[in-house]
Amino acid sequence: MKKTLIIAICMISLQLFALDPFHEAAQMNDVKALSEYLVISNFNVNIKTPDGLTALHRAAQANSIDSAKWLIENGANIDARDSYGASPLFYAALNGHIEMLKLLLQNGASVNLKDERGLTALHMAAQYGHRELIEQLLLKGADINAKTTLRGLTPLHWAAAWGHDEAIEILLEYGANINSRDNIGDTPLTWAKYNRHESTARLLTKLGAKKHSHKIHEEVFFCDK
Repeated sequence: MKKTLIIAICMISLQLFALDPFHEAAQMNDVKALSEYLVISNFNVNIKTPDGLTALHRAAQANSIDSAKWLIENGANIDARDSYGASPLFYAALNGHIEMLKLLLQNGASVNLKDERGLTALHMAAQYGHRELIEQLLLKGADINAKTTLRGLTPLHWAAAWGHDEAIEILLEYGANINSRDNIGDTPLTWAKYNRHESTARLLTKLGAKKHSHKIHEEVFFCDK
């Protein structure tokens, strides 16, 4: 009884302060530890770290499938946002975790949710060149021409800016606007040239991108990153 009481007090302390053991268990795919926290102290599965991460964010980041399934079954908020407005789906997308991405989408994750910069999970997948994840997001209804808040960058702009040719090809295959202009008139081709991705610029030109004047201001670009 005394031991149980001490453990329960420790669990409450975790909820108020460090939180690390619960979130670490999620990241390490330790379902047994997660279950113990819940049984002993009725632990809040949606509690956040100081930077706004829930245990499901941590599981998605680490591709801890078993933890993610357990958390979802026990009431985890599928669209919980971190301090920047990003959901667990963003973490799966940027890290290239296809099975995690599918799991989250199957359980109702909002495919077009935007963070505070206006980025979507599709922007994240495009930025890191994850072709398979891009296709999965598009099949689930992702807005292929979604724009960021400050600069108005689409996922295709994002893929071009980072020089990911395969990402560009799949986006165009699904109907992305190759000549989409951002808020000051720059196209994906302009972004590819600005960042010196010559092979990407050649690919875009080959696929029908139109040439136009260069207007990019670096300081504006980094506000949207």
